[in-house]
Amino acid sequence: MWSRARPLLAQWGSASADDLNNVEKFLKQLHKIDPSAEHFRYPELKSGTPTLPDLGRLHIRRFHEAMERMASFLDAADGYLAEMRDQNAEMARDMGGW
Repeated sequence: MWSRARPLLAQWGSASADDLNNVEKFLKQLHKIDPSAEHFRYPELKSGTPTLPDLGRLHIRRFHEAMERMASFLDAADGYLAEMRDQNAEMARDMGGW
């Protein structure tokens, strides 16, 4: 989804290139650790294999703070893109009679 959202935010959004790059970097780090989005949610897979056996130490406060910033950014981006979609739909309706 990020590969579709980033160009829209870059074109129409107010997010800086640094913000977009930081979000992308963090998402790539998460994907590298947990590509199926299962490992952070469950202690083991259905097969019984432990998840994240090689993760090592995790500074939980820093991880939490990073996730909070990410959630805040993505929530704002979602609201912005939804507003843009609604405005475009309204303009299309208004211009429909022309």
